[in-house]
Amino acid sequence: MNANEEQELTVEIEKSRSGTKIRVVGISASTDEAQFDQAYKLADELYRRIETLDLEIESENKIQQAKNQVSHLWVQEENKWKLSASVTEASHRIALSLLRSYPKCITQADVIRETNIAQKTVSNHLGGRKKEVRIYFSKCDGGYQLSQDGLNWTITKVIPKAIGQEMPNERKEE
Repeated sequence: MNANEEQELTVEIEKSRSGTKIRVVGISASTDEAQFDQAYKLADELYRRIETLDLEIESENKIQQAKNQVSHLWVQEENKWKLSASVTEASHRIALSLLRSYPKCITQADVIRETNIAQKTVSNHLGGRKKEVRIYFSKCDGGYQLSQDGLNWTITKVIPKAIGQEMPNERKEE
């Protein structure tokens, strides 16, 4: 390569138990200062984003694990999903319906069909008229989904109860 040719910069990220390494390839002592600054800024930005990305991936993994834990509670009837009758509490049935489709929004009609709960009950829960579960459900484009609080509640309280793994002191309804 002659002095007039620019070598392309590439960034490599290596994660291990001992930490994260970011390596910029294609930069040397003869690289001009502006290119060096650009490479440094890029590497610094990537390093800052890694923690956020790790948290997002961890969260997505937890949600998928939660969906897998309750997949046996769903049956398909006439090409439509229905929640097993073994989950009896309305708020829990609604939460599991919203979890099944998460992060996609689903309509109130879909929740009613999947849970076999009366329209008024579903409307009261999703519409925020049921104070004790109001923070767990949120309106979104095209329907409803679990809020962040709702995801946490569903994963830590609803699912253990639905699959029979709740702790004895956690038996009261949230």
